[in-house]
Amino acid sequence: MTRTIVLTGSRLTVIAVVFLAVILTVAAVMNYSARAAEARAVESMNKDAGQVTAGELAQWIVSKKQDYQLIDLREPWQFDDYHIPGATNIPFDQVFDGNNLARIDKSKKIVVYGLGAGRSAQVQLLLSMKGYRALALNDGIIAWWDEVMTPNSLRNANPTSSGYQQARQLRDYFMKGDRASELPAAAVAPLPQVPPAVPAPPAAPAAKSAPKAATAAPAAKPAAKPQAKPQPKPAKTPAETAPPPDKEQQRLKLGAGCS
Repeated sequence: MTRTIVLTGSRLTVIAVVFLAVILTVAAVMNYSARAAEARAVESMNKDAGQVTAGELAQWIVSKKQDYQLIDLREPWQFDDYHIPGATNIPFDQVFDGNNLARIDKSKKIVVYGLGAGRSAQVQLLLSMKGYRALALNDGIIAWWDEVMTPNSLRNANPTSSGYQQARQLRDYFMKGDRASELPAAAVAPLPQVPPAVPAPPAAPAAKSAPKAATAAPAAKPAAKPQAKPQPKPAKTPAETAPPPDKEQQRLKLGAGCS
């Protein structure tokens, strides 16, 4: 037997209203779920949720807690330059690679930190969505350095003495060993050893002057030049050979009154 259902105008109206109500209900549920997820994300990024302060982390390290894993999201050279004790370096853009993700222990709390707060908040949110109990270090390693490693008297323009002893104990704990103790002995170049100064030996007495050499023999005289033979003098004239006249005779010849 076949029944024929005749839909009158009123029935069609009821069906349309019911169908529309179902659509609106489904849309409202989906919208609520989306808003709830957004609210959870905002709450997770809030400083009071999914965050750990530098002071709290320092206390965990001092008390040697084993229920967390600390991950440094900075570049390898930054990690090598300085990092929080106990941290493992997994750069930000490599966290979700297969091998690196396998290094993260899902049975522990995961504390991630970067230079500031931005990248660590992103990684903390994504890890939380994957089922990890993830936390981000509030304000990153900058906050660690400021709140743990910097003396109270240097932290701001108006330093106070509140918590001074406790802060100093934490700082001394993390500064008691230098970086050289973490390096292998071969990596630390020894300082050159300067030998002790040796006093100079006394000066030797001056050597006696050598005896003067014997006086040199006088130099040989040069050979005498051959002298030219004297030329014969020319014969004198009779006038030149005659004896000079007597003065008395000259006066006689000149005459009286001449002298």
